[in-house]
Amino acid sequence: MMKNIIILLLMLVCTAILAAPPVTKTYDISNPVAQPIRVFQKNANLLSIGLRNSNVVFNAAGYSPYFYMAPSNRTAHANIKTAACAWVTSPTTGTFTASIGSNDLVTAGNWIYGIGIETNSVITTIVQGLLVITPDPNGGK
Repeated sequence: MMKNIIILLLMLVCTAILAAPPVTKTYDISNPVAQPIRVFQKNANLLSIGLRNSNVVFNAAGYSPYFYMAPSNRTAHANIKTAACAWVTSPTTGTFTASIGSNDLVTAGNWIYGIGIETNSVITTIVQGLLVITPDPNGGK
């Protein structure tokens, strides 16, 4: 019994250590071209995104964060994939998380991503960049 408890505790510690930390990126909304994001195929990713306006925290009170990805900038709206987004503490911090599911990263290759804000069902893209989905032989296993 005690041996099973010790094994379980070791498994929990190893899982906590091996869990991937969020990818942290900061974007200046005055520059619409963003740096590339590189992810592995079929691996879920958590992004921590900070918005700034000329190095000043972007106060996004009244807006919802938005993150999308698409195979190209000519993709039909129905084929755009979005991530679940949430402000880290409040919109006034300008920092939010975007959770990309493993099912959204099935096709390897060069995609685009966009970061924006939404209010009254109107989405405004702030920055756009290259999303590189690298093939992964483990496929998120």
